[in-house]
Amino acid sequence: MNSRVRVMVKDELYDGFTHVDTTKERRIYTDYLEFIDSLRCFREIKEHTYRLLDLRDGSAVLEAGCGVGFDAIRLASMVGTRGRVTGVDISETMICQARSYVTGKDLPLDFLTGDLHKLQFPDKSFDAVRIDRTLQHIGDPGPVVAELARVIRPGGRLVAVEPDWGSPLFDPADKNVTRRVLDYFCDVVPCGWIGRQLPRLFRDAGLEEICIIPQPVVMTDYSTVSKVYALPDMLASAVSTGALSERESIEWLQGLKDADAEGRFLCAWMFLTVMGIHP
Repeated sequence: MNSRVRVMVKDELYDGFTHVDTTKERRIYTDYLEFIDSLRCFREIKEHTYRLLDLRDGSAVLEAGCGVGFDAIRLASMVGTRGRVTGVDISETMICQARSYVTGKDLPLDFLTGDLHKLQFPDKSFDAVRIDRTLQHIGDPGPVVAELARVIRPGGRLVAVEPDWGSPLFDPADKNVTRRVLDYFCDVVPCGWIGRQLPRLFRDAGLEEICIIPQPVVMTDYSTVSKVYALPDMLASAVSTGALSERESIEWLQGLKDADAEGRFLCAWMFLTVMGIHP
Protein backbone atom coordinates (compact mmCIF):
# COMPACT_ATOMS: atom_id res chain seq x y z
CA MET A 1 0.00 0.00 0.00
CA ASN A 2 1.38 3.41 -0.91
CA SER A 3 2.08 5.29 2.31
CA ARG A 4 2.16 8.62 0.45
CA VAL A 5 -1.55 8.48 -0.36
CA ARG A 6 -3.62 10.79 1.82
CA VAL A 7 -7.35 11.31 1.91
CA MET A 8 -8.82 14.07 -0.20
CA VAL A 9 -11.79 16.36 0.16
CA LYS A 10 -14.64 16.49 -2.31
CA ASP A 11 -13.22 18.92 -4.84
CA GLU A 12 -9.86 17.16 -4.79
CA LEU A 13 -10.83 13.52 -5.26
CA TYR A 14 -14.12 13.68 -7.12
CA ASP A 15 -13.90 16.91 -9.09
CA GLY A 16 -10.14 17.38 -9.21
CA PHE A 17 -9.23 14.78 -11.83
CA THR A 18 -10.63 17.09 -14.51
CA HIS A 19 -8.23 19.91 -13.58
CA VAL A 20 -5.18 18.25 -12.07
CA ASP A 21 -2.75 20.65 -13.74
CA THR A 22 -4.19 23.69 -11.94
CA THR A 23 -4.10 22.22 -8.44
CA LYS A 24 -1.37 22.89 -5.88
CA GLU A 25 -0.78 19.26 -4.89
CA ARG A 26 -0.66 17.38 -8.18
CA ARG A 27 1.11 14.44 -6.59
CA ILE A 28 -2.13 13.63 -4.74
CA TYR A 29 -3.64 12.35 -7.97
CA THR A 30 -0.69 10.36 -9.29
CA ASP A 31 -0.22 8.75 -5.87
CA TYR A 32 -3.93 7.88 -5.71
CA LEU A 33 -3.82 6.15 -9.10
CA GLU A 34 -0.72 4.21 -8.07
CA PHE A 35 -2.51 3.12 -4.89
CA ILE A 36 -5.65 1.97 -6.73
CA ASP A 37 -3.55 0.07 -9.26
CA SER A 38 -1.80 -1.76 -6.42
CA LEU A 39 -5.07 -3.29 -5.12
CA ARG A 40 -5.80 -6.80 -6.29
CA CYS A 41 -9.56 -6.24 -6.51
CA PHE A 42 -9.10 -3.46 -9.05
CA ARG A 43 -6.33 -5.22 -10.95
CA GLU A 44 -8.64 -8.21 -11.52
CA ILE A 45 -11.28 -5.94 -13.06
CA LYS A 46 -8.63 -4.31 -15.25
CA GLU A 47 -7.34 -7.66 -16.50
CA HIS A 48 -10.86 -8.70 -17.44
CA THR A 49 -11.26 -5.56 -19.56
CA TYR A 50 -8.00 -6.33 -21.38
CA ARG A 51 -9.41 -9.69 -22.46
CA LEU A 52 -12.67 -8.11 -23.65
CA LEU A 53 -10.75 -5.89 -26.07
CA ASP A 54 -9.88 -9.00 -28.12
CA LEU A 55 -6.47 -7.63 -29.08
CA ARG A 56 -4.42 -9.15 -31.86
CA ASP A 57 -0.93 -8.73 -33.24
CA GLY A 58 -1.13 -5.36 -35.01
CA SER A 59 -4.11 -3.93 -33.11
CA ALA A 60 -4.38 -0.16 -32.78
CA VAL A 61 -5.68 0.71 -29.31
CA LEU A 62 -6.77 3.90 -27.58
CA GLU A 63 -6.56 4.09 -23.78
CA ALA A 64 -8.85 7.05 -23.06
CA GLY A 65 -8.26 8.92 -19.82
CA CYS A 66 -5.02 6.99 -19.40
CA GLY A 67 -3.88 8.68 -16.19
CA VAL A 68 -0.32 7.68 -15.31
CA GLY A 69 -0.35 5.01 -18.00
CA PHE A 70 -0.31 1.67 -16.19
CA ASP A 71 -3.04 0.14 -18.35
CA ALA A 72 -1.66 1.52 -21.61
CA ILE A 73 1.74 0.03 -20.80
CA ARG A 74 0.20 -3.39 -20.21
CA LEU A 75 -1.84 -3.16 -23.41
CA ALA A 76 1.31 -2.28 -25.36
CA SER A 77 2.69 -5.71 -24.48
CA MET A 78 -0.36 -7.35 -26.10
CA VAL A 79 -0.41 -5.81 -29.58
CA GLY A 80 2.91 -7.03 -30.97
CA THR A 81 5.52 -5.01 -32.82
CA ARG A 82 3.03 -4.10 -35.57
CA GLY A 83 0.45 -2.75 -33.15
CA ARG A 84 0.20 0.60 -31.41
CA VAL A 85 -1.31 1.86 -28.16
CA THR A 86 -2.11 5.52 -27.65
CA GLY A 87 -2.82 6.87 -24.19
CA VAL A 88 -4.70 10.16 -23.97
CA ASP A 89 -5.35 12.25 -20.86
CA ILE A 90 -6.42 15.83 -20.34
CA SER A 91 -3.69 16.33 -17.74
CA GLU A 92 -0.12 17.14 -18.75
CA THR A 93 0.89 16.09 -15.23
CA MET A 94 -0.48 12.62 -15.82
CA ILE A 95 1.06 12.34 -19.28
CA CYS A 96 4.50 13.40 -18.02
CA GLN A 97 4.31 10.79 -15.26
CA ALA A 98 3.22 8.13 -17.77
CA ARG A 99 6.10 8.97 -20.10
CA SER A 100 8.56 8.69 -17.21
CA TYR A 101 7.54 5.06 -16.69
CA VAL A 102 8.48 4.08 -20.26
CA THR A 103 11.68 6.08 -20.70
CA GLY A 104 14.25 3.84 -22.34
CA LYS A 105 11.73 1.08 -23.05
CA ASP A 106 10.98 0.00 -26.60
CA LEU A 107 7.20 -0.21 -26.55
CA PRO A 108 4.64 0.47 -29.31
CA LEU A 109 3.18 3.25 -27.20
CA ASP A 110 2.48 6.99 -27.32
CA PHE A 111 1.12 9.31 -24.63
CA LEU A 112 -0.70 12.48 -25.68
CA THR A 113 -2.62 15.23 -23.92
CA GLY A 114 -6.12 15.69 -25.25
CA ASP A 115 -9.77 16.32 -24.45
CA LEU A 116 -11.98 13.24 -24.71
CA HIS A 117 -14.85 15.46 -25.85
CA LYS A 118 -12.93 16.23 -29.04
CA LEU A 119 -10.27 13.68 -29.93
CA GLN A 120 -7.57 14.60 -32.44
CA PHE A 121 -7.99 11.38 -34.42
CA PRO A 122 -9.87 10.72 -37.68
CA ASP A 123 -12.94 8.51 -37.75
CA LYS A 124 -12.25 4.77 -37.53
CA SER A 125 -8.69 5.14 -36.24
CA PHE A 126 -8.64 2.30 -33.68
CA ASP A 127 -9.47 -1.38 -33.45
CA ALA A 128 -10.27 -1.05 -29.76
CA VAL A 129 -10.87 1.70 -27.21
CA ARG A 130 -10.75 1.30 -23.45
CA ILE A 131 -11.81 3.74 -20.72
CA ASP A 132 -11.52 2.99 -17.00
CA ARG A 133 -13.12 5.00 -14.15
CA THR A 134 -12.90 8.23 -16.15
CA LEU A 135 -16.51 8.85 -17.14
CA GLN A 136 -17.54 9.19 -13.48
CA HIS A 137 -15.62 12.48 -13.41
CA ILE A 138 -17.59 13.94 -16.35
CA GLY A 139 -20.96 15.49 -15.62
CA ASP A 140 -22.41 14.67 -19.05
CA PRO A 141 -20.58 11.55 -20.29
CA GLY A 142 -22.81 10.85 -23.29
CA PRO A 143 -20.90 13.03 -25.78
CA VAL A 144 -17.62 11.44 -24.67
CA VAL A 145 -18.94 7.91 -25.25
CA ALA A 146 -20.14 9.03 -28.71
CA GLU A 147 -16.71 10.50 -29.46
CA LEU A 148 -14.99 7.27 -28.42
CA ALA A 149 -17.33 5.31 -30.68
CA ARG A 150 -16.51 7.65 -33.56
CA VAL A 151 -12.84 6.65 -33.62
CA ILE A 152 -13.51 2.88 -33.61
CA ARG A 153 -13.28 0.93 -36.84
CA PRO A 154 -16.22 -1.26 -37.94
CA GLY A 155 -16.12 -4.44 -35.91
CA GLY A 156 -13.94 -2.79 -33.25
CA ARG A 157 -14.72 -2.72 -29.57
CA LEU A 158 -15.31 -0.14 -26.87
CA VAL A 159 -14.81 -1.39 -23.32
CA ALA A 160 -15.64 0.81 -20.33
CA VAL A 161 -15.55 0.07 -16.62
CA GLU A 162 -17.11 2.37 -14.03
CA PRO A 163 -18.31 2.20 -10.44
CA ASP A 164 -21.91 2.84 -9.55
CA TRP A 165 -21.88 5.22 -6.61
CA GLY A 166 -25.44 4.29 -5.76
CA SER A 167 -24.34 0.75 -4.90
CA PRO A 168 -21.83 0.78 -1.99
CA LEU A 169 -22.68 -0.91 1.28
CA PHE A 170 -21.07 -0.95 4.71
CA ASP A 171 -21.55 -3.40 7.56
CA PRO A 172 -21.96 -3.01 10.45
CA ALA A 173 -23.30 0.53 10.34
CA ASP A 174 -26.32 2.55 11.41
CA LYS A 175 -28.88 2.30 8.59
CA ASN A 176 -30.15 5.86 8.70
CA VAL A 177 -26.71 7.47 8.85
CA THR A 178 -25.29 5.11 6.24
CA ARG A 179 -28.05 5.98 3.78
CA ARG A 180 -27.26 9.68 4.15
CA VAL A 181 -23.51 9.11 3.93
CA LEU A 182 -23.79 7.10 0.73
CA ASP A 183 -26.30 9.48 -0.83
CA TYR A 184 -23.88 12.31 -0.16
CA PHE A 185 -20.97 10.38 -1.68
CA CYS A 186 -23.03 9.59 -4.80
CA ASP A 187 -24.24 13.15 -5.25
CA VAL A 188 -20.79 14.78 -5.07
CA VAL A 189 -19.42 12.57 -7.84
CA PRO A 190 -20.03 14.43 -11.15
CA CYS A 191 -21.72 11.32 -12.60
CA GLY A 192 -22.46 9.12 -9.61
CA TRP A 193 -24.79 6.74 -11.49
CA ILE A 194 -22.46 6.19 -14.43
CA GLY A 195 -22.22 2.45 -13.82
CA ARG A 196 -25.91 1.83 -14.46
CA GLN A 197 -25.98 4.36 -17.31
CA LEU A 198 -23.21 2.79 -19.39
CA PRO A 199 -25.37 0.32 -21.36
CA ARG A 200 -27.79 3.09 -22.39
CA LEU A 201 -24.95 5.40 -23.39
CA PHE A 202 -23.41 2.65 -25.50
CA ARG A 203 -26.71 2.10 -27.31
CA ASP A 204 -27.14 5.84 -27.82
CA ALA A 205 -23.68 5.92 -29.43
CA GLY A 206 -24.75 3.28 -31.97
CA LEU A 207 -22.79 0.38 -30.54
CA GLU A 208 -24.18 -3.15 -30.87
CA GLU A 209 -23.83 -6.61 -29.29
CA ILE A 210 -23.56 -4.91 -25.91
CA CYS A 211 -22.27 -7.10 -23.11
CA ILE A 212 -22.82 -6.06 -19.46
CA ILE A 213 -20.66 -7.57 -16.72
CA PRO A 214 -21.37 -6.62 -13.08
CA GLN A 215 -18.26 -6.98 -10.92
CA PRO A 216 -18.52 -6.45 -7.17
CA VAL A 217 -15.52 -5.20 -5.24
CA VAL A 218 -15.46 -6.53 -1.66
CA MET A 219 -13.07 -5.11 0.93
CA THR A 220 -12.73 -6.15 4.57
CA ASP A 221 -9.88 -3.84 5.62
CA TYR A 222 -10.91 -0.46 6.98
CA SER A 223 -7.57 1.21 6.23
CA THR A 224 -7.83 0.37 2.54
CA VAL A 225 -11.45 1.47 2.29
CA SER A 226 -10.69 4.71 4.09
CA LYS A 227 -8.14 5.61 1.42
CA VAL A 228 -10.25 4.46 -1.51
CA TYR A 229 -13.23 6.53 -0.37
CA ALA A 230 -11.28 9.34 1.36
CA LEU A 231 -13.60 8.64 4.28
CA PRO A 232 -12.50 11.12 7.00
CA ASP A 233 -12.37 14.13 4.70
CA MET A 234 -15.53 13.14 2.84
CA LEU A 235 -17.39 12.91 6.14
CA ALA A 236 -16.01 16.30 7.18
CA SER A 237 -17.33 17.67 3.90
CA ALA A 238 -20.75 16.09 4.57
CA VAL A 239 -20.82 17.72 8.01
CA SER A 240 -19.90 21.11 6.52
CA THR A 241 -22.93 20.95 4.19
CA GLY A 242 -25.32 19.79 6.88
CA ALA A 243 -25.82 16.33 5.39
CA LEU A 244 -24.62 14.87 8.71
CA SER A 245 -24.12 16.18 12.21
CA GLU A 246 -20.61 16.09 13.61
CA ARG A 247 -21.69 13.57 16.22
CA GLU A 248 -23.20 11.28 13.58
CA SER A 249 -20.02 11.48 11.54
CA ILE A 250 -17.77 10.64 14.49
CA GLU A 251 -19.94 7.77 15.72
CA TRP A 252 -20.39 6.27 12.23
CA LEU A 253 -16.68 6.32 11.50
CA GLN A 254 -15.80 4.96 14.93
CA GLY A 255 -18.27 2.14 14.41
CA LEU A 256 -16.43 1.08 11.25
CA LYS A 257 -13.08 1.19 13.05
CA ASP A 258 -14.45 -0.87 15.94
CA ALA A 259 -15.87 -3.45 13.54
CA ASP A 260 -12.52 -3.64 11.76
CA ALA A 261 -10.69 -4.23 15.05
CA GLU A 262 -13.10 -7.08 15.79
CA GLY A 263 -12.80 -8.61 12.30
CA ARG A 264 -16.40 -7.72 11.39
CA PHE A 265 -15.90 -4.90 8.86
CA LEU A 266 -17.28 -5.22 5.33
CA CYS A 267 -17.53 -2.84 2.40
CA ALA A 268 -18.80 -3.83 -1.04
CA TRP A 269 -19.19 -1.77 -4.20
CA MET A 270 -20.57 -2.60 -7.65
CA PHE A 271 -18.57 -1.93 -10.80
CA LEU A 272 -20.00 -2.46 -14.27
CA THR A 273 -17.89 -3.38 -17.25
CA VAL A 274 -19.62 -2.84 -20.59
CA MET A 275 -18.42 -3.89 -24.04
CA GLY A 276 -19.94 -2.80 -27.31
CA ILE A 277 -19.03 -3.40 -30.97
CA HIS A 278 -19.01 -0.74 -33.66
CA PRO A 279 -21.30 -1.95 -36.47
